[in-house]
Amino acid sequence: MTLFLTPLINVTLFLTPDRNKVLPVRNNLLATIEPCATYSHRMGVQENLVQTYRFVVDETPYCVWGNELAAYHANFLRSFDPSHFEFVALSLATKLDSPEKLKATLAIRTTYGHALETFVAFLAATAQAPECLFAWLLKYHNGELRSVVRKITDGQPIRTRLKLSPVSWESLATLVHTPITGSHPHLGECVERVGRLWHRLATEFLEENHEREYNSIKHGMRATAGNFAISGHADPPAAGVETPAAFQLDGSGAEFKTLLPISGNKRNLQIAVCARSWSAESLVLRIRFISMSLTNTVQYLLLRNGGAPQDAQYRMSEDAEMYEKCWEVGSSLCNVQLTPNIGVAPENLATSEDILNSYKSR
Repeated sequence: MTLFLTPLINVTLFLTPDRNKVLPVRNNLLATIEPCATYSHRMGVQENLVQTYRFVVDETPYCVWGNELAAYHANFLRSFDPSHFEFVALSLATKLDSPEKLKATLAIRTTYGHALETFVAFLAATAQAPECLFAWLLKYHNGELRSVVRKITDGQPIRTRLKLSPVSWESLATLVHTPITGSHPHLGECVERVGRLWHRLATEFLEENHEREYNSIKHGMRATAGNFAISGHADPPAAGVETPAAFQLDGSGAEFKTLLPISGNKRNLQIAVCARSWSAESLVLRIRFISMSLTNTVQYLLLRNGGAPQDAQYRMSEDAEMYEKCWEVGSSLCNVQLTPNIGVAPENLATSEDILNSYKSR
């Protein structure tokens, strides 16, 4: 466990504000940031001095009205604490060698799902409503969030307030870190790694069984944590050749059940048993990178909306191996779904009327 946790605690890898190892932003770098549009362009002042801001969540349009919307936006950004997820993950990581390991493992998985959704929502809101982030976050539904994330991941166009074409995870990472790459040019490669990391995180967010597992944990604790192992050996050897050595891969994971439609009929369902494996240590690393990314996104948005450069503090890991280690080590050993073959003729499937009438007969 210490192999994965110790490096990120070391301040030489993560530059943290509380250790006075930060990446400051110079005043002259603000010229490289696209400024926030003046509110007269997007926030019209009406006769009663109420402001408006127009935005979309994916393709759904909204107009929010209020006094001092810019102040609400700035206050939300300043009060948002990206270190929350990191704090929870590191606190739980201390229990991974204790009798409460399975409970800690499942709690880390829950924290990761929460952190990952927050992260992709923050980036989607940054793309579509960078001057009124809190309004976007208040209005999105999971389906809309997944739609925006999928479009960005697949390189499809989205409605955006940013001067990016196309909007990709890599281009978003470059934009967010613009304030520091000018004075720290050696960080260019780090920012490229961040962009690739964001892309991988978004891809996992879109994975169907990732969402099912997270929902099974947070809604009614329908998932069961346990140890996970796969053992076997390479392809059978040819005649007269020594049998290859066996291998075994160990990790943690969860088993959960889901309901799938029978023959495409959404009223008639069958149970499928799913199992996903992951390494708790790897999830802790990802959570730390997510906290770092959220911190930097908040710094960019504050600067974009008129924040003082001397107050901006970015975090960055310069260890190239760490960006890969959170995916390589036991992070995705297996993703299994077992669905029984239930042979039901279409004419025997229950109709909505059949189901509702079953209540009337009681």
